[in-house]
Amino acid sequence: MSGDPCADGRLGQERGEGEERRGEEREKEKEGEEERRGEERRGEERHRNTHKNTLYNGPAGPEVIMQLRRRRYLMKGSPPDASESSDSLQLEEYVALYTYESPEPGDLTFREGDVILVSRREGEWWSGSEGDRMGLFPGNYVKPKETDMSSTSGKKKPEIAQVVKAHSSSYPEHLTLENGQLILILSKNASGWWLGELQARGKKRQKGWFPASHVKVLGSQSGKSTSAPQPVCQVISLYDYTAANRDEMSFTKGQIISVLDKNDPDWWKGELNGVTGLFPTNYVKMTTADSDFSQQWCADPNSLDSLSLQEKKRQGYIHELIETEERYVEDLQIVLEVFHRPMLESGRLKDFEMAMIFVNWKELLACNTKLVKALRVRKKTAGENTPVQMIGDILAAELSHMQPYIRFCSCQINGATLLQTRINNDPDFKTFLKKIATDYRCKGMPLSSFLLKPMQRITRYPLHIKNILECTAEGHTDQIPLTEALERAEELCQQNLVFNSLTNCLGPRKLLHSGKMYKAKSNKELWAFLLNDFLLLTYTTKQFTSSGPDKLFSNKNNVQLKMYKPPVLLNEVLVKLPDPSSDEPIFHISHIDRVYILKTENINERTAWVQKIKAASEEFIETEKKQREKAYQARSVKATGIGRLLVTILEATELKAAKPNEFLGRTEVPVATIKKEFENKGAVTRRLLLHEVPTGEVWIRLDLQLYCSK
Repeated sequence: MSGDPCADGRLGQERGEGEERRGEEREKEKEGEEERRGEERRGEERHRNTHKNTLYNGPAGPEVIMQLRRRRYLMKGSPPDASESSDSLQLEEYVALYTYESPEPGDLTFREGDVILVSRREGEWWSGSEGDRMGLFPGNYVKPKETDMSSTSGKKKPEIAQVVKAHSSSYPEHLTLENGQLILILSKNASGWWLGELQARGKKRQKGWFPASHVKVLGSQSGKSTSAPQPVCQVISLYDYTAANRDEMSFTKGQIISVLDKNDPDWWKGELNGVTGLFPTNYVKMTTADSDFSQQWCADPNSLDSLSLQEKKRQGYIHELIETEERYVEDLQIVLEVFHRPMLESGRLKDFEMAMIFVNWKELLACNTKLVKALRVRKKTAGENTPVQMIGDILAAELSHMQPYIRFCSCQINGATLLQTRINNDPDFKTFLKKIATDYRCKGMPLSSFLLKPMQRITRYPLHIKNILECTAEGHTDQIPLTEALERAEELCQQNLVFNSLTNCLGPRKLLHSGKMYKAKSNKELWAFLLNDFLLLTYTTKQFTSSGPDKLFSNKNNVQLKMYKPPVLLNEVLVKLPDPSSDEPIFHISHIDRVYILKTENINERTAWVQKIKAASEEFIETEKKQREKAYQARSVKATGIGRLLVTILEATELKAAKPNEFLGRTEVPVATIKKEFENKGAVTRRLLLHEVPTGEVWIRLDLQLYCSK
């Protein structure tokens, strides 16, 4: 130390100030260290949360997705970090690890394996695009796309496309195209949008999505090129359609749409005014007659050229019937799997409510499954690219067993009313239905739309059969069976069912007339019900006052009726009026050995009853007569046969285990083939494979004997 006290004082002061500054620096370092530790803890917490969102290395569950979605909405208003902003400027390719589906309008849905162009990575929710669709998605559903080493090593030549139609877009994920530009194709999407990179010298190469219909792919030689998806045909819209999903397209009635893809029978991909998307096929029709099924059923041009124009159309209509039948059966199965089963298991509806909504849906499925299997076997038996010679016999036979449709269509209105009432009055049930309808197989259609399909299908059978019949030549072996099938289809559509039971020969039982009458002698009050095959007389167990039959059938009425006498069959009845000079409203009904003398309220009511009973009786008797004549004619035709074919089933092998009356397979041998191959050869044995089942075959013996062989 120096001897100068002032100097010593200044030195002590400087030391104190230095220690104070160092103390402040240590405090700042301590605060910074705590802040860094806090950031690390928050980072670890985010890391743990990210792992919580992944279940067994898989996608997030629905509860976690809802939490993430709520967090995403909270983050929407906050600006991204600088690092995130830099990421958002660079478009990167990612591949979907899992399928992501979401009902949220701002989300990007995709399938496993789809290529996603990521434009922003913001926390747990990223922004990206696939084709012409953009939106948000969970970042742990994708991984970076690996570089294709084969293309860089020269094993796979890169695909280059040239712009043939300009396209402008304001989205950063989309490319703006100018005529003549070259694009390196990176990925092709089934939606009609491809991922590519603009090839421009001296400029930064831009990556993004573009419509494939605006380019043509250049071939290996400079002078050759292959076009991007070209229109398969053109259709005209029958109704207005508003897109329900991002991959669909909207249009108005009367617009011409170019069809690019018809792989899905219900949803085609098309282009309209530069916009590409999916649309429902039942909203459009072909613009020309040549663009129908007549050219689609056969892939062999030589086979097509060998047929007449009429036969081409006939085969087209046959295959249209088969394909639409297959799609319809799929729809029936979808209803059971997507709607019926979850609704039943949830317990939201009582058993009687389920029965009112779905009625006899399983019976409908059984009917049409049998029909579609028969049609498939007939098509398979004919051979690939070979015309189907006969189909009317199958239709006539199977349409005879479509009576369950009458019951379904009769109860459909009540079921639809109940369903709509539950939807309107129960928000939870409405949400539940919407949730199960998000199944991809529903294609955006609600349950109410599926419940209309049976009515639509049954009324289309006459149209399908008429089309086939009109293209069937006079004298064709299929003409008579098709005519019979058309009669049965039309009868089925003309039914106006009131009761579920069937009559012996008049089809479904129907109520024709009802009302109050009295026994003439005792004045006992009776309630009469006239059906198309019998008259039923009943009486009430307790006093009932009514001004007409409407009150009797009122929902609020709980009257109980008992049968007065056995039903009076109308084909055995005779109606007589008493002395015309009498003013009493009395008439007689004679039934075998019994006579009923009945009285109505007035002369007008008596006249109505007498006329309706006589008309129903005559209809019954005439129908029976026609059926007897038809049966006689059928026996006469059989009697004039040219021979007899004896079929003996010798053995059946590899049949699947089945319950009684369960379908075990179907096989066919055309009679013409038997005549051609086995005539004059005696009995022959043949092994036939069973179709529409996993395994099974039968051994049969065929013995053809012709009465007059010339």
